[in-house]
Amino acid sequence: SHQWSSYSLGSAGGGFSTEPAVVVQANNNTVVVAVGADKNLYLNWQNVGTGLWSGWSLLGSGSAGFVTSPTVAVEPENGNTVIVGVGSDGNAWLIWQNAANNVWSAWQNLGSPGGTAKFVLQPNMFIQPNDNAVVVDVARDGNMWLIWQNASNGQWSAWQNLGSPA
Repeated sequence: SHQWSSYSLGSAGGGFSTEPAVVVQANNNTVVVAVGADKNLYLNWQNVGTGLWSGWSLLGSGSAGFVTSPTVAVEPENGNTVIVGVGSDGNAWLIWQNAANNVWSAWQNLGSPGGTAKFVLQPNMFIQPNDNAVVVDVARDGNMWLIWQNASNGQWSAWQNLGSPA
């Protein structure tokens, strides 16, 4: 029979204020991210070779802090880890780690549709087979909105309104 081990990853930023997001990177390391009580994003990763956890690292925030759980994904072609969350300004904010050198980018403001269409829910993100990143979220206006990144040139589209059920 299998038994579960008991292990605490500890806390950062005075505890956590959101649910965690987890992804397995191309090198099979496990990455856990969550928003601390101070509204900053924190990351902890497990080395697949040793089984040891890195400890919590501060990734900060692009705005005055995050109000939703983050979403994390790995790009299949290049192995980059991408994280997106909603800041206190209602905009979607993104940061990514270059798999080749493990360096994190600066925070990128993906914005929001504007007006009353600010985001309040956890965004969803997926990476298409061609490495295009797609972010979908629901805004205060009740509509679902989508933005995507062209993997070949790195440019992001404008926010597209997918509407809501009639």
